[in-house]
Amino acid sequence: MSAKVEKESDEEAIAEQPFLRIGETPVYFSEDWNTGIGGGLWSTGLALAHYFATDHAADSIQRLRRTNRHRLSVLELGSGNGFLSVCLLALARDSLANLVVTDTAEHLAMMQKIIDANSHLMNGATNDVPVHVLEHLWGEFQASPSSSSSPADSSSGSLVDRVLQGNHQFDLIIGSDLAYRKELYDPLIASLLQYSHEKTVALIGVTMADTTPSFFHRLTASGLVYEKFGADLLEPEFRGTTFGVFMIRRRQESMR
Repeated sequence: MSAKVEKESDEEAIAEQPFLRIGETPVYFSEDWNTGIGGGLWSTGLALAHYFATDHAADSIQRLRRTNRHRLSVLELGSGNGFLSVCLLALARDSLANLVVTDTAEHLAMMQKIIDANSHLMNGATNDVPVHVLEHLWGEFQASPSSSSSPADSSSGSLVDRVLQGNHQFDLIIGSDLAYRKELYDPLIASLLQYSHEKTVALIGVTMADTTPSFFHRLTASGLVYEKFGADLLEPEFRGTTFGVFMIRRRQESMR
């Protein structure tokens, strides 16, 4: 599915040759390690991107949309380069209401560059998807202008303001290679909780060599439940490895 990207120049590489295809839809991408570790494509991100090309992923998006009874509001945490978000757009743009792509400030330019190179993905057959690139430090939220604002009050203010304040709940949260250091566990879980409602599904890819069992213990202690994808849902090259894709929900939401 993937194709080698020429390195002559970032603009030429992104513009001329699809990195992979989700169905018949091309996705354009090239790494930029000058951005930092987030500018590269890690194996769990690629595994999750390949999953987005499967019928199971398409069916799951449709089930989630039916469960929520509206187009989906989607958040990517720790994006680094925007790649996973554009793959999701290629899969499900007509099922998305909006997409918010986040990371630390030094990654925003790279993320915006990849999203701009895939502008064809924002325009669906029945729906144009607004995409916002924002800085978000896990577990940190801006003060709301009114003390009455709360996560349950998600109708006031712009989408961007609500996200920055932690007052918007998403239907789907995605991310890869997030829990790679122990000091990140609690802030990551705080963001998962703040941005989720009782029907939210989070799809998180991890490298088990980097993510210790204590991360999953903390998920459970915080009121979240998790389920690892079966190997049959991953491409053969990612089976029998230390990569894992986990579905995470609030405990009161029964697993289906």
